[in-house]
Amino acid sequence: MIPYLQIELKNDATPGVPLIVTAGENVIFDHVLTTSTPPILYDSSSGIFSFKHAGVYLVNWFVAQQTGLSIDGSNFGIVINPNTMTTTQIIGSGHVKISPSSAFAIITVSDEEANSVTGKQFTLKNVSTHDAALSERTAVKAGLAIFGVANDLFTCSYGNWQASGWDKITDPYNLNHAEAIKFNQTLLTPVGITATDSENGTGNRIGNDTFILEKTGVYKIAWEIPIEASYAVESVEIALELDNTTVYTKSYSPLPIGVVSGTAIIKTETINTMLKLVNYQPDDGDIIQIGNFTNLTIHQIA
Repeated sequence: MIPYLQIELKNDATPGVPLIVTAGENVIFDHVLTTSTPPILYDSSSGIFSFKHAGVYLVNWFVAQQTGLSIDGSNFGIVINPNTMTTTQIIGSGHVKISPSSAFAIITVSDEEANSVTGKQFTLKNVSTHDAALSERTAVKAGLAIFGVANDLFTCSYGNWQASGWDKITDPYNLNHAEAIKFNQTLLTPVGITATDSENGTGNRIGNDTFILEKTGVYKIAWEIPIEASYAVESVEIALELDNTTVYTKSYSPLPIGVVSGTAIIKTETINTMLKLVNYQPDDGDIIQIGNFTNLTIHQIA
């Protein structure tokens, strides 16, 4: 059986009282909804998850933040190999301080890692610059789901472009109409997917904006883009393009600030299909300024 786990944080012990997750602290989940046999291990005292079976795993999560004093909005992140010298962070962001954070990760577990004493581990942590108070109104304060996928399929994950804090002032990431979004940091080495920098961005920005799917099949694409819009933009629209043809759009409306997120399942019947995420705002000029961490994952599911 492929391992899976779904878990939530409800804070039933003190309902109506904001739960504080201090800066650098792990989110501690308190309700297991479903789990497999064999299970993905979870330590409720430390907030650490452990994989004891090799494979490729998808992790989806959210945190409902009510307020915080962070200078860079709402930032929580998956930290892979915590308490070691080789940690990797995959951060999901809300552009403002009263905002949910959500994101996703692909985690690969080798036979050697699975058979180690602890297994391969990760946790969900408050990586903001200040404490965060979770919502006292929502029944579920945070949720996380993990499931394994076949480990012989092509997978890749791209992100993070950071333009928060002072970076946002000195080098804002403004998108023009029809400009493709660039990703400048590889989180997982792609296999069967070629990433290229094919379009000129604002200034000297360098990053991958075009992804070539080398193999036919069915792919899942997910993205999370914190934005703030300039001028009198009433909504934001990011489009997924395949071979320069729109196949999926996701708008954030009515406010021109927040997180644009989307998921698409696409089927390619020809090799070397080209994929992009494109700003579909109708006006020319600097419309969207991306803040915090922007993430994209691509993985083949069939």
